[in-house]
Amino acid sequence: MKKFNKNFMVVILIIAAVTSGCTNSGTGSLSETDEKEMKMYVESWDQRIPSALNEFNTGSPVKISPIWLSDEKDYEQYRQKITASILSGDGPDIILDKPSRIPGLWKIVENNAFYDLDILIKEDKEFNLSDYNKSILDCGIINGKRYLMPLYFSLPLIWSPKSTLANNQLKYNLNPTWDYMKELAESCGEQKKYLIGGSFSFTSLIKNYWPVFIDLVNKRVNFDSPEFIRLLEVYRQICPAICPDEELKPPDFWYRLFRDGQLYFFNGQSLVSLNNLWEENSAVRNFFDSEICIFSYPAIEGQQGITAEACEFVGINQTTDFKNEAFKFIKLLMSEKYQNYGAGVNTFWAPINKKAYEQIKKECTGKEASGKRMSYYLADGQKEYISVAIPEELIKKMDSYIDSISECIFIDTNILDFIDQEVQAYIAGKQDARQTAKAIDNKVRLYMDE
Repeated sequence: MKKFNKNFMVVILIIAAVTSGCTNSGTGSLSETDEKEMKMYVESWDQRIPSALNEFNTGSPVKISPIWLSDEKDYEQYRQKITASILSGDGPDIILDKPSRIPGLWKIVENNAFYDLDILIKEDKEFNLSDYNKSILDCGIINGKRYLMPLYFSLPLIWSPKSTLANNQLKYNLNPTWDYMKELAESCGEQKKYLIGGSFSFTSLIKNYWPVFIDLVNKRVNFDSPEFIRLLEVYRQICPAICPDEELKPPDFWYRLFRDGQLYFFNGQSLVSLNNLWEENSAVRNFFDSEICIFSYPAIEGQQGITAEACEFVGINQTTDFKNEAFKFIKLLMSEKYQNYGAGVNTFWAPINKKAYEQIKKECTGKEASGKRMSYYLADGQKEYISVAIPEELIKKMDSYIDSISECIFIDTNILDFIDQEVQAYIAGKQDARQTAKAIDNKVRLYMDE
């Protein structure tokens, strides 16, 4: 739910401080790089980066001159040129972004556009890979070289207030199966309820099963398979019971539907952020006198464990003259300080830094996590409530899911678009499940061979 950001003015002041020491105001060309200056695109809303830039530039002979992304026009220009500029060697020295904004990222990597970070890691006696979550970190290794460094990740989770589960006599000790979800979906129509809300699209599902159906590096595709066809059929069966996003508009989001007994589950990929879990569980505790129960997505045949998604990455341009300096900045972003830096990405994702995760856990489960005044803005007015620490049982379950990560992936949104187009045609009755699976398989194969 939407909350007022009290730190907005702090962000503006930090940005002003960083910008005043830089020669680039955000409109210059990347080809106009001054001597001993690195370029990097920076989102102006993100509190971490201006602060990290200020710290880095204060002590480094090579400065980072940010190119600010502040409005839709900036983002549109960025999207239009970032891939071509990286491939041509004219891109930023440091590439910090979300994989979703660079479709075909793996293809750029295969064109040797990024520098192998392991070369710098081996030369750095202070840097220790064991300080970070290996399951997440290693997804940046492609063809045996560490080209990308994931910084944050999400998990495929769903949640429900324990009171909702109890009132509907639903299981909450075990992860739901797809057969169980189908049974619930069938009963939803009669009871005028929704099975799940929160953008529970087929493309959100496929991320969890990505390794079963696709291997980008080895160009393996398995969509035209019994497992994928079964997943399509299950999704079509539960589709009528999925809450439309229009029903979850701000300010109420999930509150009204859970309150009125119209919703069983909510999509909760951002709950892997313990800050978000703490806020949402506190709200559920205050509004419903209950606690959140979390579950992983139902498993399918061939799946080895939970699949995490890399939500942000950083890499070094192969052509930059300042690779060592760029790596120093990357280490700063990976540090405990900046992996647990106030509001921002910490509200949505989990950090790769183990100490940062443990510190966030301490902040959300200790005595200081309780008794803080918080606010949600709902249709019937602002509701203030008092925060509560995350219960030990809930934090242990989250830890168990993180320990169960079998693989972390970078999603290619081009492939998601192919899948979504064909699935929409399938849901509309224009083709059957087998035809849909075959069409997706063919499109993805052609795309991978381009």
